[in-house]
Amino acid sequence: MIARIAFVLLCVLALAGTSQAQMPLYKCVINGVTTYQQIQCQGKAVPAPAKGSSQVVAAPAIEGTWKIDKSTIHLPTKPIELLVQGGKFECKSCDPPFVVKADGSDQVITGLPASNTIAVKVLDARSIQQTRKKYGRVVSVETITVSIDWKTATLSTSDHTPTATERSTINLTRSAIGPEGSHQVSGAWKETGVADMPDDRLFFTYQVQGQMVSKSSPSGETYTASLDGTVTPSTSNDGSETIGLSIKAIGKNTLEETRKRNGKVVNVQTLVVDPNGKSMTITDKNTVDGTTSSMVAIRQ
Repeated sequence: MIARIAFVLLCVLALAGTSQAQMPLYKCVINGVTTYQQIQCQGKAVPAPAKGSSQVVAAPAIEGTWKIDKSTIHLPTKPIELLVQGGKFECKSCDPPFVVKADGSDQVITGLPASNTIAVKVLDARSIQQTRKKYGRVVSVETITVSIDWKTATLSTSDHTPTATERSTINLTRSAIGPEGSHQVSGAWKETGVADMPDDRLFFTYQVQGQMVSKSSPSGETYTASLDGTVTPSTSNDGSETIGLSIKAIGKNTLEETRKRNGKVVNVQTLVVDPNGKSMTITDKNTVDGTTSSMVAIRQ
């Protein structure tokens, strides 16, 4: 996505399931990836360690339901660099960068995990629209609209999950203009704040059983992982990809989540619960482009 906030929030809301209390967990190895689940597979049942057992890994004080305070979201400062000119669209800041036709037709792109085609359409002198698909299914529609004075813009996104459409808007401030003759969207932009975000992307819940930690959220993305560092599959809320996730506790108030794609670390997220237990500071490091975001969640 052009807006890195989308990836940031997907990581924050990468979530899962129901309580596993009083049910055995089965250790399963599928395609070399170890996971723990309540449905028996080819593997041995691994009951949760008893309280007081030396096998219990101390989990941070994260159990419960939290809501991100939108006013505390600090977005990456690295600019988004775009060029629309000569019938083509170029995203210079994307990883990897790409150039496609801006004629509204589906264009094949490679290296972007959440989509494999993009259709860019110029709506008018101040707006463009991008439609991203994965294997023919629309996963997001993004519209950038520049203000009359050229100084600011809004990026409105509709994320299409298998069950719903979630809309959000962020504010952009121009840091550089595009070359002469290019579309007004061209240039460099900084993400300056979240203008609109639905509640179901702000709430998330942690559950802890022994050394197993689960997350759940109305946004739909899921994981259940062990504090022993075992890499576990984590499915995105739009169902477009599954990445590897491992977690570890750092003391009783801090949890670190590391995400990998094709064996390479792409994201490290640190969640620190305040000593009073009422708030949590989340720091998100994108190891691909070197950017950092942060936000605060309030216990509900």
